[in-house]
Amino acid sequence: MQMLETTETDERFQALCRELDEEYFQLFGEQSLKYKGVNQIEDALAVVLAMEGEAAVGCGCIRNCQSDTVEIKRVLVKPELRRQGIGEGIVAWLEAKAKSLGFTATVLETGKEMPWAIALYEKLGYRLIPNYGSFEGDGAVICMKKTLE
Repeated sequence: MQMLETTETDERFQALCRELDEEYFQLFGEQSLKYKGVNQIEDALAVVLAMEGEAAVGCGCIRNCQSDTVEIKRVLVKPELRRQGIGEGIVAWLEAKAKSLGFTATVLETGKEMPWAIALYEKLGYRLIPNYGSFEGDGAVICMKKTLE
C-alpha cells in the first residue's frame, strides 16, 4: 500500500468522500445529514490517498483546529479492504504530516455507534475528550485527542 499526498480537489478523494457520506447515510439515515457542514474539506491542510496500484482505496485529511492542533477528517477505507492496517497507515501518515507542519496534537470525532472506529483510534493512542466545537452537546458522537510525540 502506498500513501499519496494530494489535495481536496482530487476527484479520487472527492469520490471516496461521497462513498463515506453514503455509508453514513446507510448506517444512520437522515441523522447523518446534519453533519454535512462539518465534513466540508475545502480548508484541508493535507490530504492523503491510500493507493493500491492505480486505485485509491482509502483516504483522510487534516485541517486546522487550534493553533497547535489539527483535526483528522474523512478517514475511509473501502469496505472490502478493511481490517488490513490501511486505516492505521492513513492515520499515521496524517499524524506525521501534522507533526512536520509544527502541530503537537490531533483531534477527531466519530460516531458513538461506530465501535470499530473507536477501537481503531484507541489502539492508535487516542483518548476521549469533551466534545468540541459544533459537536458540543451532541450525544451521537464522541471526540478524541492524541498528543503527537
